[in-house]
Amino acid sequence: GALGGSPPTTSMSSSPKHTAPVPRLTLDEEIRLGQRGVVERQRRQGRVGDAFIVVDSPRSPEEVWATLNDVERWAHLMRGVKSARVRDRSDGAVRASFTVTKLRLPANVVLRPSSETATLAFELDKGAANVAVDSLRGFWHVEPSPNGDHLTRVWLAASVAACAIVPNIAIDYVASKALRRATQWLGGGGAAAALDDRDAL
Repeated sequence: GALGGSPPTTSMSSSPKHTAPVPRLTLDEEIRLGQRGVVERQRRQGRVGDAFIVVDSPRSPEEVWATLNDVERWAHLMRGVKSARVRDRSDGAVRASFTVTKLRLPANVVLRPSSETATLAFELDKGAANVAVDSLRGFWHVEPSPNGDHLTRVWLAASVAACAIVPNIAIDYVASKALRRATQWLGGGGAAAALDDRDAL
């Protein structure tokens, strides 16, 4: 819905359209998702990392969508997000400032929610200061599980291009552990996937 200067509309469409560019899962990934409730994929080429994670969550689609739209709660929900502050809401976009990882790196992001498609797209805010990354874009997408098991399928995909000063290990972190940590609050397989990352950044 339109954001304007008012609080965001968090109610999602009763039948969201599956128009998000979600990756096509392989048969092996479909099997693992059914068994573990979570599947992920990462790829890094040079200083660019791409990754996605998909979780079958016991939370309802409406609850997940409302929670994602409550951006200032992200610091309480998502491990690795140390602070979250909404700077502006206008023209259907939410501009927010985050600090992330133990290093409290600043990240300024533009988020564009669509209740019609239950998709929350995000990208780096070029009009604000950022360090460590040259570009960042991705999306959250929420839909009922296609398996008819009363679960909610939640996708988180991200692509990041790091600055030259950033070591490759940091790109690998964003492409793997960061997504696990961001989805742990969903429960189900998302919580299990994050258990091995307790001591990471």
